[in-house]
Amino acid sequence: MSLVTLAPDTEEHIVRPFHLILSGASVPEPRRVDFVAESPDHASQVARNEEEGIHVELWEGATLLARMTKGEADVWQLLPVRPGNVVTMAAGDSSMSI
Repeated sequence: MSLVTLAPDTEEHIVRPFHLILSGASVPEPRRVDFVAESPDHASQVARNEEEGIHVELWEGATLLARMTKGEADVWQLLPVRPGNVVTMAAGDSSMSI
């Protein structure tokens, strides 16, 4: 077994898999967009070119992290994520219900 020691000023960058489920008037069927990033903050970059009114759910694996809708002037409205409105998604299932 070998151990790797990082220099004190070296940061380890670990990326994790996330995905977005996009739905709304301009999306005839829900669409899934997979991406990897260090944090879920990267989702705004992935969804930045989507049209106004698009509804987005941000997932990390089977955990729903955020629900949001894109408004005017690229302002995102965050929606509540509570046990009562969490969507359960099985592995490999791209369907959803809101």
